Amino acid sequence: MALNYCGLHNFSIYPVRRVLFLVFCCMPVVLSSQEIFLSTLDHRLYQLDLADCTYQQVGNVPQGSTDICFHPNSYLYSVSGNGRLFQVNIATGTGTLVHTFENTASQLYTSLAADANGVFYTCGLNGRLFSYNLATNTGTYLGNVGYAAEGDLTFYNGQLYMAASGDDIVRVDINNPGNSTIAVNGNVPGRIFGIVSYAETCDSVSSYAFTDNAANIYRVDYANAALVPYCNIPLSVSGGASMFEYLGSNPIDVAADASGFDCTAGNGVINITASGGIGLLSYSLDGQNYQINAGFSGLPVGDYTVYVQDEVGCIVSLEVDLGVDFPGIENLVVTPASCGENNGSISLSIAGGTAPYLLSANGGPASSNLNLQNLAPGSYQLAITDAVGCHLATTAQVTTNGAPAISGLEVTPTSCGENNGRIVATVQGGLAPVNYVLNGGNPQTTGNFMNLPPGNYTLDITDANGCALSETAVIAASQPVLLNDVVVKNASCGKANGTMTIFASGGQAPLEFSTDGDVFGLENAFTGLAAGDYEPTVMDAAGCTAALQRSITGTTPPRFGEFTVKPAECQEANGALMAAFEGGLGALTLTLNGEARVLDFPITGLAADDYVLLLGDSIGCMDTLAFVIPRINCPIYLPNAFSPNDDGINDRFRPEAIRDLEAQVVRFYVFDRWGGFVFKSENRAFSDPENGWNGRKNGKISGQGVYTWYLEVAFSDGGKVSMSGDVVLVR
Repeated sequence: MALNYCGLHNFSIYPVRRVLFLVFCCMPVVLSSQEIFLSTLDHRLYQLDLADCTYQQVGNVPQGSTDICFHPNSYLYSVSGNGRLFQVNIATGTGTLVHTFENTASQLYTSLAADANGVFYTCGLNGRLFSYNLATNTGTYLGNVGYAAEGDLTFYNGQLYMAASGDDIVRVDINNPGNSTIAVNGNVPGRIFGIVSYAETCDSVSSYAFTDNAANIYRVDYANAALVPYCNIPLSVSGGASMFEYLGSNPIDVAADASGFDCTAGNGVINITASGGIGLLSYSLDGQNYQINAGFSGLPVGDYTVYVQDEVGCIVSLEVDLGVDFPGIENLVVTPASCGENNGSISLSIAGGTAPYLLSANGGPASSNLNLQNLAPGSYQLAITDAVGCHLATTAQVTTNGAPAISGLEVTPTSCGENNGRIVATVQGGLAPVNYVLNGGNPQTTGNFMNLPPGNYTLDITDANGCALSETAVIAASQPVLLNDVVVKNASCGKANGTMTIFASGGQAPLEFSTDGDVFGLENAFTGLAAGDYEPTVMDAAGCTAALQRSITGTTPPRFGEFTVKPAECQEANGALMAAFEGGLGALTLTLNGEARVLDFPITGLAADDYVLLLGDSIGCMDTLAFVIPRINCPIYLPNAFSPNDDGINDRFRPEAIRDLEAQVVRFYVFDRWGGFVFKSENRAFSDPENGWNGRKNGKISGQGVYTWYLEVAFSDGGKVSMSGDVVLVR
């Protein structure tokens, strides 16, 4: 049935393997078997995968199409609103007219379906039902179903269903349309425009309904007259179809009759009665070899299943009751062998057939004893024969739990002198639950024993069958590590100069030491420690530790705070220092430039100079304050002439004073005889060499003559002085 789109066909179907092919430009594309095709109100054709509700456009349908369906010949067809049937070319969206249901349409046609015999069915808003046989080119008006067809038609379990107005799904009586009835009252949002039966397998058909708005998809539950929400897609659906939708119109019905069977001769007969399906039916007893004849004869007693297959590969099976009182196993009890011994058993009880029964195991002698004892582990082929010769065969497997065996024994000695030993036993085999008892104590269901003291141990193991074994173990003792003493020297002067020495013994060498229990080293003495809380700890090579809590105290050193200085006037010792201080231990001492002073502020009578003041306490802690007493109010001098000839003598005209004058040149201006600037210096330290005029203006040499100057100086104590005068420039 494989057909090529390069001719007139759009789809190719391989029914037995249930693979669909959608073909464009002679290039086949394999599709999933779980696909439905949907037409939309804008005449597009989409392929929907029911597995995850994804979709993609695969073509178009003719303008005016209201519904689509597939025919058993694999072509896609559509019906228009005016009752015209088209074979669809999905690549171009055009159609070839096949049939007109009415020359003058009496209704808007909205639905289309085809059955397994290739007959089309359509209905519309006036409920008028028509059929068209493609093979005979015969169209027939079947009658009025009494309901408006607002959507699709589909077949399900041999019955035609229609999506009607009011969200109803109507069961259509093809032979007498007037007897059609409502099967499902959906009452869902939107209008049901599509109803499609999807054949997952030949004998497993499901129906799905699609609404026009945002395509809500529902699974139709005919048994419970309900619509079950499935998923939704953003499409405005007008109709739907699946490749094998027509399979729902004509399911295969099978019945079988058996006669003449007995256990002494192979003369049984099975006759099969079947109907439905597509095309010629064939019959088989093994699902492999089929024949046209529906009868099978010359059959011995046994288990039989009949298989019926139609021409598209749909297969229906049915188990056959032979009507023979055949012996059957009512109960089969197998007891496993245990503890590694041959002590398994098989016990049977038989129902049916004719007593007495004989039992044979693995081809051995037959016996009326149905209880086999002392069996080794293994597989046993059991043959049962009743008094009239009917046979029954089965297989029984005698397993073994085996005797428990220790596959692993882990013994961990104690450590750090504590009762923390451990024994872990691993057992293989045996029948659960397995109990473990250590030194006659309480049983437990695991082989993990923890927090054990040093000593000798016996472990007894017993499984549910009573199989037992024992094992011994020795847990060794260990020596603890001891922290004997911690010697501390406190810190002083606010510095990290404390020390700590840890003394320890015992444990497993080498020992390591720490002041915080975190960072360890081999040295037991620690220096450079600040005041604070410490956790001196010793740790041996096995990781055992011992710790104490210790504190290192410290002292607050003497410290200078804020200070101020009073400048000394020129050539006077009248400067002063005021300073705040705090801290220190015991009596404090004060020295100024190496000379002892009384601890009293302010310190007065200081000449302008650099000073170093030391503040000490009783344990030698010291703080230093370096300060300067500046000089102020010294007289300022300016020469009345200068010669800028670069001979190193009087080359610059500048203000002069005694050394180290703490002052600021606010303004120093030099003017020519017309009042123009020849030199300017502003906001510079008095000692700045840039305060001097070099006899040039803008880099050019000024001429010999008299120049006028103005000077303003600010002293460090806030006082100011202004001066002016003349100077002679000599060349």
